[in-house]
Amino acid sequence: MREALKDSVRNLLGDIAFGLLRDRLWKVRTLPERLAGQVREMRHPPARPLRWTGGADVRPIGIVANEPVVAVLMADWDYFDLLQGLSGRPGLFLWRVSWYCANDYYCQAFRRTIRYARHVGKEHRHVVLCNDPTEVTALRKAGVEGILASHNCLQDECVFKPIAVEKQYDAVYDARAQPYKRHPLAAEVERLALILWHENPAPESEGGRWLRTIRETLAHAHNFSGWERPRFFGPEEVAAILSEARTGLCLSAEEGAMCASIQYLLCGLPVVNVPNRGGRDLFFDPETSLTVQPEPAAIARAVRELIRRQIDPETVRAQALRHVRDHRTRLFRLIDEFRAGHGVRAPIEESWNSFFANKMTQMLTTSQILGRLRQPQIQ
Repeated sequence: MREALKDSVRNLLGDIAFGLLRDRLWKVRTLPERLAGQVREMRHPPARPLRWTGGADVRPIGIVANEPVVAVLMADWDYFDLLQGLSGRPGLFLWRVSWYCANDYYCQAFRRTIRYARHVGKEHRHVVLCNDPTEVTALRKAGVEGILASHNCLQDECVFKPIAVEKQYDAVYDARAQPYKRHPLAAEVERLALILWHENPAPESEGGRWLRTIRETLAHAHNFSGWERPRFFGPEEVAAILSEARTGLCLSAEEGAMCASIQYLLCGLPVVNVPNRGGRDLFFDPETSLTVQPEPAAIARAVRELIRRQIDPETVRAQALRHVRDHRTRLFRLIDEFRAGHGVRAPIEESWNSFFANKMTQMLTTSQILGRLRQPQIQ
């Protein structure tokens, strides 16, 4: 009996030692990859890192259903108090990502965030809406559930559509005034329009210096947003501006799926693209887009080529909608499966138009969200 106990203890200690050794070897073996990921993050930091701390009470959310709860959340905002308020109720929470997340930094951040969220609500299921297949794979390896359902499928195709107006510009670039958007690559596009999202940063700040760089290198462009007192546009206004251009530009090397890219396509604009990571390419087709090297001359040539082709805007839109439907179908299937497990059989697609909003985002307080989730009509 005593010998058997000794053997058991010896085996247990051996298993523990082996596990520690295996973990240490894994860390050594993956060190180059993890360091490379950290270097990439330093070179191209996300607009906002994942955070799980206190913040403003107002946050973006898209309420899909209330019984059981189904909601779209933004991955870089704090929902701790909301999830606490929904503790005890089954819920499916779909996390939108705004940056390419197939790297160790994001995967581990998601793992920690969702593990903590499960302590708050054990009845809750958390799924990341991925923009690229590599993100699904990377998150799965980190123990996080993901689905290929790009946030670009949440753009409102009834708002972003071709408008019959006279074309004033060869190309439009709708982008934040941040270095990763690489605005100077558009320097040789002749008739260029900008929608430039910025908050008039201090002149000597990093943002102020980049804004000055844009202004100097793209001095010939028409900036709809203005330089000193920036104007912010609603979706309908953006759609009207896009319709004045013949092509849309996508110039970043890495980000998320780039909302502007699908807005271009839905408005009937063919797209000039550069090699990138983030998932926007999943909505592109060879007939309606060109991917060229990130050089000003190549960008300008591609703009001229797409204009020469005289592509019907409705053809551009139809091909984009086909991709949108593919992603939405996967999303609907996930939601229907979850709801069926809680006794709700009605397909979510049947009621989609009754609650759908552009990007599935509204800015609400926690009390407003909880109040709406108590309303019986959201099914």
